[in-house]
This record gives sequence, C-alpha cells and structure tokens, in this order.
Amino acid sequence: MLGFAYYGASIHEWQPAIKLDAPYGDDIAEYLLSGRFKQACSNGEILNNELMKQINIDVHNRMFTLIENNLI
Repeated sequence: MLGFAYYGASIHEWQPAIKLDAPYGDDIAEYLLSGRFKQACSNGEILNNELMKQINIDVHNRMFTLIENNLI
C-alpha cells in the first residue's frame, strides 16, 4: 500500500512559493486566511478540489511571506 506522503506528492504539482506583500498588523491568523479563503467564504463558494488547491497555494505563499519577513 502506498504511503500518504507518496500519494499526496503524486497528485499535486507544487509551484515555488511567491513572496507577497508583508502583512500589516499583528494578527497572523487573519493574514493567513485573508486571501483566497476569505474570498471563497464571502462569495459562498462550495469547497471542491480545485478551490482547496487554490486556498492551499495561497496559504502556502502567505506562510512563505511570513517566514521570509522573519515574522514567524
């Protein structure tokens, strides 16, 4: 049986992270979820595989930005 890590890696093609504008304010959670996730919630979109992929990429980029700016 294939392990989860192998299966997960085989179905996703990750692009290198993109550094976004640094957050302003102290609420890291708000920053992490203020992009595509917030947009999807505001629009009442139904979660499906494509939307989850978009949200994951956005959160990944936001985490990368926080790390690059020494905020976490």
